Amino acid sequence: MKNKRIIGGVAAAFLAVTALGPARALAEVGAAPEQVPSLMATEGLLTQNRVKATVTWKNPYSGQAGTATVIPQGDEFAYFTFTTAANPEVFVKALGTNDPTWIQLFASGVTSFEYTVTFAGCGQTKSFTQKANEKTRFDDSQGFPIEGCAPWSNEITVTLPGGVPLTVVRIPAGTYTMGSPATERSRESDETAHSVTLTSDWYMGKTEVTQGQWQAVMGSAMPTSCGNYGIGASYPVYCVSWNDIRGTGGFLEKLNAYLTQTGQPGAGKFRLPTEAEWERAARAGTTTRFSFGDATTGDDACGANAEADPYAWWCGNDTPYGIKAVGTKKANAYGLLDMHGNAWELVEDWYGDYLAGSQTDPAGPKTGTYRVARGGGWGGNLSYGRSAQRNGSLPADTGNAMGFRLARSY
Repeated sequence: MKNKRIIGGVAAAFLAVTALGPARALAEVGAAPEQVPSLMATEGLLTQNRVKATVTWKNPYSGQAGTATVIPQGDEFAYFTFTTAANPEVFVKALGTNDPTWIQLFASGVTSFEYTVTFAGCGQTKSFTQKANEKTRFDDSQGFPIEGCAPWSNEITVTLPGGVPLTVVRIPAGTYTMGSPATERSRESDETAHSVTLTSDWYMGKTEVTQGQWQAVMGSAMPTSCGNYGIGASYPVYCVSWNDIRGTGGFLEKLNAYLTQTGQPGAGKFRLPTEAEWERAARAGTTTRFSFGDATTGDDACGANAEADPYAWWCGNDTPYGIKAVGTKKANAYGLLDMHGNAWELVEDWYGDYLAGSQTDPAGPKTGTYRVARGGGWGGNLSYGRSAQRNGSLPADTGNAMGFRLARSY
């Protein structure tokens, strides 16, 4: 075993890990890069959920049918493909146009299934239907306007005891590269790059769980045994263990019970995110070291880094000393705050080597010694806050920078 680094003053021991192999490149879907128009309109619409695309399909021979949300491919929001094991031949694209106030819609395919692709956005719906064994191309030239178009609500807020709000943000399903390339600065050997597909949307806490939210649910303040490193209702909770969150009588059990009792949305669905969900949410469609860029012009330890300063808390800008109130830095493209630094965030998974090859809805090893923690902390190096960085903690351990962020199933 080796001590990988310190989390909030508690040494986190890890098994030594080795890289599982070279990064797997995602297959590109649709037009070659030089054929793709400007993405200005596309990313703005899709990241704000102003356009939805669904595919309803039917096997005309067996009668089997289903509906699927179109899954993003790659790290940009421009390309979508509908695919199942039985029906891999349909693809749908949402393209930017030269006019950044519009988004263009395109779809085509050859299949033995009947299907209808429905684009919905800005209060408008556009559909086209293909019968089995026909080749169809759909291109409406422009599609939906952006101007004056309000996005669907991305957020759900529940009310905890005492009127304390808790907000979660919807994260889109899709495929992305989890881990880091061999060339990434400050990369570690347990970050083997691999393709991950998450098949369902889910929600993530807009912020780390705060001390005020902890007290509202648990009925008592967070433990004080770790010392005073920032106390207040709007500060992230720390000095709590994975067992305190996930175990019997813990935060999640009490939260779900209260939401059930009060008839609020998501009752029974709140949980910790998987490690794959956490990284997808942290990246917010990016392939860079952080969701805000690579930040390689400044220091990666405790020195200055002007690119990172607007987005992250780490030992290089930790003044005054200690954890900081949530939401005082800029959000990532999904609207999530403090994904880099401030408090380490415990997730559901046991720590272990990534499996080789592409993965669908991975949930980590079935057993282990350490629970994974992500995101870096206020007293650690900037590099620990990279999107691919992995760390962890014994389930019963606590620390002065160890917190968590909620997930909620869709």
